[in-house]
Amino acid sequence: MTCHEAAVAYHALGLHPIPCGPKAKVPLVKWQAFQQHAPTRPQIDQWWKDRPDANVALVLGRGIFAVDLDGGPDAEQLLKDAGIELPPDAPRSRTAGGYHVFLSSYSPIPDRVGLAQYRRA
Repeated sequence: MTCHEAAVAYHALGLHPIPCGPKAKVPLVKWQAFQQHAPTRPQIDQWWKDRPDANVALVLGRGIFAVDLDGGPDAEQLLKDAGIELPPDAPRSRTAGGYHVFLSSYSPIPDRVGLAQYRRA
């Protein structure tokens, strides 16, 4: 799957994809506008027409958040051991150290970054 195809698939899930630099996390567009409003399909198509090498970033918030699992399946097992089960059908993306699991909340949760570390005994 190309990054353009991934952006279209994320958009179809109701997420807000934007282009970022190849192998980088630097947005190629002013992302603040997409905190509240999703990009349009024509915008997405044009971004990747202009920059076919662009990577995909997702603008989170609005009840959408990511769980960053450095360590992949081992990290997810640590969560399971702590009684936290992530939905197996939730969208996921690979990262250098594992993957992100994208979730949504039906209750208003303030936007924030949290860090939890779990260690096996």
